[in-house]
Amino acid sequence: MTYSEFVKKYNGLGIDFDGYYGFQCMDLAHQYAVEVIGKDIPSAPGAKDVWSKTVTGYEKIPNTPTGVPQQGDIVIWGSDAGPYGHIAVFDHGDVNGFVSFDQNWPVNSLSHLQNHRPYLSTSSPQNRPLETHIRGLQGSNPPQMS
Repeated sequence: MTYSEFVKKYNGLGIDFDGYYGFQCMDLAHQYAVEVIGKDIPSAPGAKDVWSKTVTGYEKIPNTPTGVPQQGDIVIWGSDAGPYGHIAVFDHGDVNGFVSFDQNWPVNSLSHLQNHRPYLSTSSPQNRPLETHIRGLQGSNPPQMS
């Protein structure tokens, strides 16, 4: 499955990958990792903690003022976005702002494309700075076709 197919399949729906706590951002990230990358991300107490885990099959890419993720990269916010951070899938953008495929951002929202302005302000949740992102490595564990 491609990123675009994943968005088309899940846009407007709630994903509860683990069956706990309802529709959380981590549920979307796990579902995406399994269906599109073919390699799940590690479980973590919060989205912000995924970066500190060993993520076999993924490249860890620190955020920089000029670095822009690629479509399909899993983007991670730290505790500035809330006590558990946030995680989503990058769609498109540049250093002034971007769109990602999110769930539970804003709180209790279903899967959708969400605008973010990561470097402009930290005064509201929609403007929290992006911390980092991870990219699935080609061939790390290709999805199985059914």
